[in-house]
Amino acid sequence: MLRLLLLLAAVTLLTNGCTTDVDCNLNGQCISGACQCDPAWKGTTCDSLNLLPAQEVASYREPKTATWGANIVHNEADDTYHIWFAEMVNHCGLTSWLHNSQIVHAVAPSPNGPWTRKEVAVNVWSHNPIVVKAPDGTLVMFHIGDGTPSNIYNCDNPGNGSSPCGYIFSCNSNSGEVPQPKANSLHMSIATSFDGPWNSYVASISGPWSNNPAPYIYPNGTVLIIFNDAGMIMVRADSWKGPYSFYGSGACGGGEDPFLYLDSRGNFHCLYHRSPFSDPSIAIGHAFSPDEGKTWKVTPNSACGSTVEYEGGKIVVYGKRERPHLYFDKNQNPTHIVTGVCVNSVYEQCDRNMSPGYYDYSFTLIQRIQS
Repeated sequence: MLRLLLLLAAVTLLTNGCTTDVDCNLNGQCISGACQCDPAWKGTTCDSLNLLPAQEVASYREPKTATWGANIVHNEADDTYHIWFAEMVNHCGLTSWLHNSQIVHAVAPSPNGPWTRKEVAVNVWSHNPIVVKAPDGTLVMFHIGDGTPSNIYNCDNPGNGSSPCGYIFSCNSNSGEVPQPKANSLHMSIATSFDGPWNSYVASISGPWSNNPAPYIYPNGTVLIIFNDAGMIMVRADSWKGPYSFYGSGACGGGEDPFLYLDSRGNFHCLYHRSPFSDPSIAIGHAFSPDEGKTWKVTPNSACGSTVEYEGGKIVVYGKRERPHLYFDKNQNPTHIVTGVCVNSVYEQCDRNMSPGYYDYSFTLIQRIQS
């Protein structure tokens, strides 16, 4: 019997054990052949986010306006919390983003909400913002678009935050391409106050890369950015002002919407919208780099899917979950994940049995993580 138990223990260690922290996806430490996960992660190899039941009040959700993703920034001066998110104007749904997106600011007393909409930070057309505070105190907003409108749609009928049946607004349609910046230029917005105003700034960049920037700013001001372009390109600059030059390629995994962060042990990680995009069960992917972004390893399993448990036991399966961003406490521990979610799948045709629309209504979901 003793030999059998020892054999079973050896088999368990062989199949579920670890030899280095890499086997724990750098989300924990390999101790005595087993992964000891950081509080924010769970699973045999620390591959799944340890999500807590979501709170309705924590998310930013307008009943008749579609929003899409954000990142949380703490203002230590007055102990307030701020998000900047993409908002679709004229009550249109997410599939109008190529034409109707603008960037809006909201504030809350806690990362758990409640959030109060304040003002438009960057006009139509602008999308997918992420705001970081540089060492010199400047608030730098990386985004796509420069606030120049073009062919804005109107969805006031039905006016419920979704696009009427028959509208061809999909990012996969012929409704237009993402407006391209000037060659070798990276457009961003900067401010000295959380309430703005936000002023345009254009940095020099050594390539045509600008799609969905995901920055990380070191304490000394050095910046690394991942773009969707050309298989997740990375660029580097000595400061947010640029100029930016090529750093590497192949970051994150096979997907889009990267989010770059450094853990408390000095390892780079990336969360991203994982492909295939039509499968919401694998919504958010995870990859990591032990050498400052030069090489990357993709975690086989997804970090989380589109099924969300709420306090009280309610379970909601969203049609899409994208644009991941983490919020970290002072000890660099992730405490919240912010994503954009669609109530129903935009990959499905509009149901003729439903009222017009509803299939592309989206909002900004904020969910706590074990910390």
